[in-house]
Amino acid sequence: MKIRTFVLVLLLGGLGVPVQAQDPAVLDSLRDRLERAERLIDVLQTQVAEQTESQVEPGAGGRLELFGLVLLNGFHTTERVNNSDVPLWVLPPDPPGGLPPSTTAATLRQTRIGLRAFQPDVLGGDFSGEIEFNLFGGQLGNGRLASLVALRRVRAELRWENGWLLFGQERLPISDVNPSSIAALEF
Repeated sequence: MKIRTFVLVLLLGGLGVPVQAQDPAVLDSLRDRLERAERLIDVLQTQVAEQTESQVEPGAGGRLELFGLVLLNGFHTTERVNNSDVPLWVLPPDPPGGLPPSTTAATLRQTRIGLRAFQPDVLGGDFSGEIEFNLFGGQLGNGRLASLVALRRVRAELRWENGWLLFGQERLPISDVNPSSIAALEF
């Protein structure tokens, strides 16, 4: 009961306080700001309507993606071998007085780089394609470890609602056995 009386006294006391009028300069400033905000809203609504009419859809066109694996291998061999970075067999020793057979180096030969392309509405279907290269294509005959570029994989596919057409290779041409390392995959 005491709380109700206290609230009633506060309300009646508040009614007795004279209300002061707002400063006209403040009212004009607020009115100007409101009019500017309304104009900006109108401009934004117009811009949104224009973009909606143009019906620009992101990603509606083709797409090109770069992908790959950059692999740096360091190695050290102590004997004369057929291939310094991925040796498969040991060669007979050189005659005495030649260069030492050991080799320490690094290589990027197992690096693979490719491009994927996607394009809708090609001959009435959707096109996807992929081309992939590596640097494991061999070495120059002069003894330097300059890698040659090799074509790893090429694939192009056209898909329609009732069928599809595939060009290129989808799997390894010789064996479908999973190799134990990336280097073994290249061989």
